[in-house]
Amino acid sequence: MKIKILGVTLDMELEELANPDVAEKYEQDIAKTVEVIHESMECETGSEGIRKQCQAIIDAFTDIFGEKAAKDVLGERTNLFRCLDAFEEFTSIYPKHVTPAIEKRAEKYSRSRIDGR
Repeated sequence: MKIKILGVTLDMELEELANPDVAEKYEQDIAKTVEVIHESMECETGSEGIRKQCQAIIDAFTDIFGEKAAKDVLGERTNLFRCLDAFEEFTSIYPKHVTPAIEKRAEKYSRSRIDGR
């Protein structure tokens, strides 16, 4: 299954996100982005805060999906609303898609099924 964010299908299969190195990078990117979003509230100007938030989200997308995918989802000239909407979908990839897929596959190895119950 391909990953889709803001209606854009990305060139990454869901299974690739089950790689522990990718999962760790994803977790770190979310933590870093959330930190930048909170720090940007202290910026002297609104435009500086917007720029920092957008850049943090772009960096997270680029880190996981690559530069082309980040531009496909966020556009060449993006805005904070689009970035925040994309980041919301980005943060839900694991809880909505990856974790349920892993649980479904792991279910066949549950104790009760192995023991024949």
